[in-house]
Amino acid sequence: MSDSEPVSDADANDDEKQCRHCGETKPVGEFGLNRRRADGRAQYCRECFKSISKASYRSVRERAGAKVRTPRASVPGMRFCPDCDDLKPLSEFPRHAGSPSGLGTYCKPHHDARGRESKQRVHGSSRHYHLLRRYGVSAADVAEMVTQQGGACPICLRPLGKRHHVDHDHVTGQVRAVLCFTCNGGLGNDGDDAVRLRRAAAYLDGSLGAPSRIAPGVYDVAGLGWRRRSSVSTGG
Repeated sequence: MSDSEPVSDADANDDEKQCRHCGETKPVGEFGLNRRRADGRAQYCRECFKSISKASYRSVRERAGAKVRTPRASVPGMRFCPDCDDLKPLSEFPRHAGSPSGLGTYCKPHHDARGRESKQRVHGSSRHYHLLRRYGVSAADVAEMVTQQGGACPICLRPLGKRHHVDHDHVTGQVRAVLCFTCNGGLGNDGDDAVRLRRAAAYLDGSLGAPSRIAPGVYDVAGLGWRRRSSVSTGG
Protein backbone atom coordinates (compact mmCIF):
# COMPACT_ATOMS: atom_id res chain seq x y z
CA MET A 1 0.00 0.00 0.00
CA SER A 2 1.48 3.38 -1.04
CA ASP A 3 1.99 6.26 1.40
CA SER A 4 -0.57 8.35 -0.51
CA GLU A 5 -3.37 5.87 -0.02
CA PRO A 6 -5.45 6.33 3.13
CA VAL A 7 -5.53 3.42 5.49
CA SER A 8 -8.28 2.30 7.79
CA ASP A 9 -7.99 2.67 11.52
CA ALA A 10 -7.81 -1.09 11.77
CA ASP A 11 -4.67 -1.15 9.56
CA ALA A 12 -2.84 1.30 11.82
CA ASN A 13 -1.20 0.53 15.11
CA ASP A 14 -3.33 1.14 18.18
CA ASP A 15 -0.97 3.94 19.20
CA GLU A 16 -0.92 5.61 15.78
CA LYS A 17 -3.43 7.03 13.35
CA GLN A 18 -3.28 8.48 9.84
CA CYS A 19 -4.51 12.04 9.33
CA ARG A 20 -7.09 12.28 6.53
CA HIS A 21 -5.80 15.74 5.59
CA CYS A 22 -2.02 15.60 5.54
CA GLY A 23 -1.79 11.80 5.15
CA GLU A 24 0.83 11.47 7.86
CA THR A 25 0.69 8.74 10.46
CA LYS A 26 0.98 10.25 13.91
CA PRO A 27 0.55 9.17 17.54
CA VAL A 28 -3.11 9.10 18.56
CA GLY A 29 -2.33 11.81 21.10
CA GLU A 30 -1.95 14.20 18.14
CA PHE A 31 -5.67 13.76 17.37
CA GLY A 32 -8.51 15.35 19.29
CA LEU A 33 -11.32 13.36 20.89
CA ASN A 34 -14.48 12.64 18.89
CA ARG A 35 -16.98 10.25 20.46
CA ARG A 36 -18.97 9.99 17.24
CA ARG A 37 -16.13 8.11 15.53
CA ALA A 38 -15.44 4.41 16.08
CA ASP A 39 -11.96 4.96 17.45
CA GLY A 40 -13.02 7.95 19.56
CA ARG A 41 -10.58 10.27 17.80
CA ALA A 42 -10.93 13.07 15.24
CA GLN A 43 -10.06 12.29 11.62
CA TYR A 44 -7.66 15.23 11.36
CA CYS A 45 -4.55 15.74 13.46
CA ARG A 46 -4.56 18.77 15.75
CA GLU A 47 -2.29 20.79 13.48
CA CYS A 48 -4.43 20.18 10.40
CA PHE A 49 -7.65 20.73 12.33
CA LYS A 50 -6.36 24.12 13.47
CA SER A 51 -5.35 25.03 9.93
CA ILE A 52 -8.72 23.94 8.49
CA SER A 53 -10.63 25.84 11.19
CA LYS A 54 -8.70 29.04 10.47
CA ALA A 55 -9.32 28.72 6.73
CA SER A 56 -13.03 28.13 7.34
CA TYR A 57 -13.21 31.16 9.66
CA ARG A 58 -11.55 33.40 7.07
CA SER A 59 -13.86 32.11 4.33
CA VAL A 60 -17.01 32.76 6.38
CA ARG A 61 -15.82 36.25 7.41
CA GLU A 62 -14.89 37.20 3.86
CA ARG A 63 -18.24 36.03 2.46
CA ALA A 64 -19.98 38.17 5.07
CA GLY A 65 -17.86 41.16 4.09
CA ALA A 66 -16.27 41.29 7.55
CA LYS A 67 -12.67 42.16 8.27
CA VAL A 68 -10.32 39.24 8.78
CA ARG A 69 -7.62 39.99 11.31
CA THR A 70 -4.10 38.77 10.67
CA PRO A 71 -2.18 37.66 13.77
CA ARG A 72 0.87 39.79 14.53
CA ALA A 73 4.16 38.62 15.95
CA SER A 74 4.55 39.67 19.57
CA VAL A 75 7.00 42.48 20.30
CA PRO A 76 8.24 43.06 23.88
CA GLY A 77 6.62 46.12 25.43
CA MET A 78 4.09 46.41 22.60
CA ARG A 79 0.51 45.22 22.05
CA PHE A 80 -1.66 45.02 18.94
CA CYS A 81 -4.83 47.13 18.80
CA PRO A 82 -7.34 45.63 16.33
CA ASP A 83 -9.07 48.98 15.73
CA CYS A 84 -5.79 50.78 15.03
CA ASP A 85 -4.46 47.76 13.11
CA ASP A 86 -1.09 48.59 14.60
CA LEU A 87 1.24 47.83 17.51
CA LYS A 88 1.22 50.29 20.41
CA PRO A 89 3.10 50.60 23.73
CA LEU A 90 1.55 48.70 26.65
CA SER A 91 1.04 52.01 28.47
CA GLU A 92 -1.59 52.97 25.88
CA PHE A 93 -3.91 50.12 26.89
CA PRO A 94 -6.35 50.20 29.83
CA ARG A 95 -6.12 47.69 32.64
CA HIS A 96 -8.39 44.66 32.50
CA ALA A 97 -8.30 42.28 35.47
CA GLY A 98 -10.17 39.58 33.52
CA SER A 99 -7.60 39.44 30.73
CA PRO A 100 -4.65 37.00 30.94
CA SER A 101 -2.32 39.89 30.13
CA GLY A 102 -4.03 42.25 32.56
CA LEU A 103 -4.68 44.71 29.72
CA GLY A 104 -7.65 45.53 27.50
CA THR A 105 -7.96 44.40 23.90
CA TYR A 106 -8.14 47.93 22.48
CA CYS A 107 -6.00 51.01 23.11
CA LYS A 108 -7.43 53.62 25.49
CA PRO A 109 -8.99 55.92 22.83
CA HIS A 110 -10.70 53.03 21.05
CA HIS A 111 -11.64 51.38 24.37
CA ASP A 112 -13.41 54.60 25.44
CA ALA A 113 -15.04 55.06 22.03
CA ARG A 114 -16.40 51.52 22.08
CA GLY A 115 -17.71 52.04 25.61
CA ARG A 116 -19.58 55.19 24.59
CA GLU A 117 -20.99 53.49 21.52
CA SER A 118 -22.18 50.53 23.60
CA LYS A 119 -23.88 52.76 26.17
CA GLN A 120 -25.51 54.79 23.39
CA ARG A 121 -26.73 51.64 21.65
CA VAL A 122 -28.00 49.82 24.75
CA HIS A 123 -29.12 52.68 27.02
CA GLY A 124 -29.73 55.54 24.59
CA SER A 125 -26.97 57.71 26.06
CA SER A 126 -24.07 57.69 28.50
CA ARG A 127 -26.05 59.97 30.83
CA HIS A 128 -28.98 57.56 30.91
CA TYR A 129 -26.58 54.70 31.70
CA HIS A 130 -24.92 56.55 34.59
CA LEU A 131 -28.25 57.73 36.03
CA LEU A 132 -29.56 54.18 36.14
CA ARG A 133 -26.32 52.77 37.51
CA ARG A 134 -25.77 55.38 40.22
CA TYR A 135 -29.24 56.60 41.19
CA GLY A 136 -31.66 54.04 39.81
CA VAL A 137 -33.54 56.66 37.75
CA SER A 138 -33.76 57.20 34.02
CA ALA A 139 -33.12 60.33 32.01
CA ALA A 140 -36.90 60.58 31.53
CA ASP A 141 -37.39 60.45 35.32
CA VAL A 142 -34.97 63.34 35.80
CA ALA A 143 -36.68 65.36 33.07
CA GLU A 144 -40.02 64.83 34.85
CA MET A 145 -38.49 65.97 38.16
CA VAL A 146 -37.19 69.14 36.52
CA THR A 147 -40.67 69.82 35.12
CA GLN A 148 -42.28 69.31 38.54
CA GLN A 149 -39.74 71.75 40.03
CA GLY A 150 -40.75 74.36 37.47
CA GLY A 151 -37.31 74.15 35.89
CA ALA A 152 -35.74 75.81 38.95
CA CYS A 153 -33.31 74.73 41.65
CA PRO A 154 -35.30 74.27 44.90
CA ILE A 155 -32.52 75.93 46.94
CA CYS A 156 -31.54 79.07 45.01
CA LEU A 157 -34.70 79.15 42.81
CA ARG A 158 -32.61 79.96 39.76
CA PRO A 159 -33.19 78.21 36.41
CA LEU A 160 -31.43 74.87 36.37
CA GLY A 161 -30.01 75.19 32.89
CA LYS A 162 -28.04 72.35 31.37
CA ARG A 163 -25.59 71.82 34.24
CA HIS A 164 -28.03 70.38 36.73
CA HIS A 165 -27.29 67.50 39.07
CA VAL A 166 -29.31 64.75 40.72
CA ASP A 167 -29.07 65.14 44.51
CA HIS A 168 -29.42 62.06 46.68
CA ASP A 169 -29.14 61.05 50.31
CA HIS A 170 -25.67 59.57 50.74
CA VAL A 171 -26.90 57.34 53.58
CA THR A 172 -30.07 55.87 52.06
CA GLY A 173 -29.24 56.47 48.40
CA GLN A 174 -32.71 57.95 47.82
CA VAL A 175 -32.97 60.71 45.21
CA ARG A 176 -34.17 64.01 46.71
CA ALA A 177 -34.31 66.57 43.91
CA VAL A 178 -32.49 68.07 40.95
CA LEU A 179 -30.17 70.91 41.96
CA CYS A 180 -28.05 73.41 40.11
CA PHE A 181 -24.31 72.83 39.93
CA THR A 182 -23.50 75.43 42.61
CA CYS A 183 -26.05 74.30 45.21
CA ASN A 184 -25.27 70.64 44.71
CA GLY A 185 -21.59 71.38 45.25
CA GLY A 186 -22.40 73.44 48.33
CA LEU A 187 -24.27 70.58 49.96
CA GLY A 188 -21.40 68.26 49.19
CA ASN A 189 -18.82 70.65 50.63
CA ASP A 190 -20.83 70.84 53.86
CA GLY A 191 -21.18 67.07 54.02
CA ASP A 192 -25.00 67.24 53.78
CA ASP A 193 -24.88 68.39 57.43
CA ALA A 194 -28.17 70.20 58.16
CA VAL A 195 -26.86 71.66 61.46
CA ARG A 196 -23.82 73.13 59.76
CA LEU A 197 -25.97 74.61 57.00
CA ARG A 198 -28.37 76.18 59.54
CA ARG A 199 -25.42 77.70 61.38
CA ALA A 200 -24.04 79.00 58.08
CA ALA A 201 -27.40 80.68 57.38
CA ALA A 202 -27.47 82.18 60.89
CA TYR A 203 -23.91 83.41 60.44
CA LEU A 204 -24.83 85.16 57.20
CA ASP A 205 -27.91 86.71 58.87
CA GLY A 206 -25.70 88.08 61.64
CA SER A 207 -27.52 86.15 64.34
CA LEU A 208 -24.60 83.84 65.03
CA GLY A 209 -21.58 85.17 66.86
CA ALA A 210 -18.05 83.93 66.42
CA PRO A 211 -17.00 81.27 68.96
CA SER A 212 -14.72 82.41 71.79
CA ARG A 213 -11.96 80.20 73.12
CA ILE A 214 -12.08 79.70 76.87
CA ALA A 215 -9.59 76.83 77.14
CA PRO A 216 -7.43 74.75 74.82
CA GLY A 217 -9.86 72.87 72.58
CA VAL A 218 -12.97 74.33 74.31
CA TYR A 219 -15.07 77.13 72.80
CA ASP A 220 -18.17 79.05 73.81
CA VAL A 221 -20.55 79.16 70.86
CA ALA A 222 -23.28 81.81 71.01
CA GLY A 223 -26.09 82.46 68.60
CA LEU A 224 -29.84 82.43 68.04
CA GLY A 225 -30.51 83.14 71.72
CA TRP A 226 -28.71 80.07 73.00
CA ARG A 227 -25.27 79.34 74.36
CA ARG A 228 -23.35 76.11 74.63
CA ARG A 229 -19.89 74.74 74.88
CA SER A 230 -18.39 72.78 72.03
CA SER A 231 -15.27 70.69 72.33
CA VAL A 232 -13.23 71.32 69.20
CA SER A 233 -10.05 69.48 68.33
CA THR A 234 -7.24 71.91 67.56
CA GLY A 235 -4.67 69.31 66.72
CA GLY A 236 -2.36 70.54 69.49
